[in-house]
Amino acid sequence: MRPLSNERTERRPLSNERTERRPLSNERTERRPLSNERTERRPLSNERTERRPLSNERTERRPLSNERTERRLLSNERTERRPLSNERTERRPLSNERTERRPLSNERTERRPLSNERTERRPLSNERTERRPLSNERTERRPLSNERTERRPLSNERTERRPLSNERTERRPLSNERTERRLLSNERTERRLLSNERTERRPLSNERTERRPLSNERTERRPLSNERTERRPLSNERTERRPLSNERTERRLLSNERTERRPLSNERTERRPLSNERTERRLLSNERTERRLLSNERTEETAVQ
Repeated sequence: MRPLSNERTERRPLSNERTERRPLSNERTERRPLSNERTERRPLSNERTERRPLSNERTERRPLSNERTERRLLSNERTERRPLSNERTERRPLSNERTERRPLSNERTERRPLSNERTERRPLSNERTERRPLSNERTERRPLSNERTERRPLSNERTERRPLSNERTERRPLSNERTERRLLSNERTERRLLSNERTERRPLSNERTERRPLSNERTERRPLSNERTERRPLSNERTERRPLSNERTERRLLSNERTERRPLSNERTERRPLSNERTERRLLSNERTERRLLSNERTEETAVQ
């Protein structure tokens, strides 16, 4: 959009308004060099600051066409000398030569302490290794009877601040405020599939989901006719160990040993009922053990007859 012809895009300063402060006539902003003072030395007219190579001068020497930069090895020349077939690179010890010195039979590698020598100092019988506290000495300070270990809050002191009666702990939404956004009438939460759209690809009619084995293909290997699947024990091989002739498989009881404890002569194995104790409940005078049939009711036997 272009500005109008009479519209100013930026404010122009007034004619008598200064945008920047001008230095005074006798004020110097920067020091000017003197008329006979040179700030930098200028090269002379016939003086060159850097030497330029001549037109026919080469800055780097190029090797000649028939010159080799690195010497190539001759066909019969080796970079490293290979040992001869009968030459040993490392010296092997002789058959009667010992690589490490073995200690002599009567030589001790480590010094053993003497029979009357103590390796560690034992404390004396009257010497205490740790100091025991005296009978009237306290190891830990006990609080005094009138001393409080923890400060109790005063009766009128509140440990936690309670909210005021007109104070809200949580902000309640306004009556016209929505906590969750409601969907528009033409808005869908999830995209519905088109009529010709499939969620999963169905296999084609001539497509196999799993590979079937060929007619001449074996899924599992069959053992050969002369192959044994399990090893049979040899004729002279015992599968289980037989006990020896003088070996007992189970421990025999001693002559004075009993497997179960017998009750004593004055010991009762079962509790006998007391003289005034009834073992079974007696029926009441008006109580019957079996229900009598009604006059018009038949038992199964009479119904069969």
